[in-house]
Amino acid sequence: MSSSAPIRTVLVTGANSYYAAAIMDELVKREVHIRGAVRSATAQPPLEKRYGRNIEVVVVPDITVADAFDQAVKGCDAIFHVASPFKYKFANAKTEVLDPAINGVISALNAAAKEPSVRRVVLTSSVAACIDPLHETGFQRPGYTYTEADWNPVPYEKASTLTAFPPVYTASKALAEKAAWSFMEESPRHSDLVAINP
Repeated sequence: MSSSAPIRTVLVTGANSYYAAAIMDELVKREVHIRGAVRSATAQPPLEKRYGRNIEVVVVPDITVADAFDQAVKGCDAIFHVASPFKYKFANAKTEVLDPAINGVISALNAAAKEPSVRRVVLTSSVAACIDPLHETGFQRPGYTYTEADWNPVPYEKASTLTAFPPVYTASKALAEKAAWSFMEESPRHSDLVAINP
């Protein structure tokens, strides 16, 4: 991405989430206009109250639809893809957590690929994408340094049968990020991808 061209407008998915608020607070300080995507119109008033003229709220009820963000991304210079399921209780890991996480990131990347103005997609992944929730020491691995080579090892097939929040959520973050990198490698893209793992 060219550092000389200013970023003027960005799409932030999951705009009513905790991480999105931290991102948008910084964007406002930098005088970047925000197009905030939310699943429900009920999220609009609090966002407009907090960000005023700096935000345009768009409702995207289902982020897993292939063209979910196509209209929302028009004219944006970048996307912060924050939206991802965070459900402590679910009946079906596959349909309620895993598929929405994976398909949501692919939907955002598809929108970026179709919109020539988008130069960068920033994916809010998670340290959960790197850790092994089933490791004998749990999440804690004293003295271990994580690198880009570390991935949560729980495969889709296993995660889809689990009922506990920690291994399903952590698998969803790894699977979504892996899907994002695979998407970017499929063919040349006019935008780049950055994953952050808080």
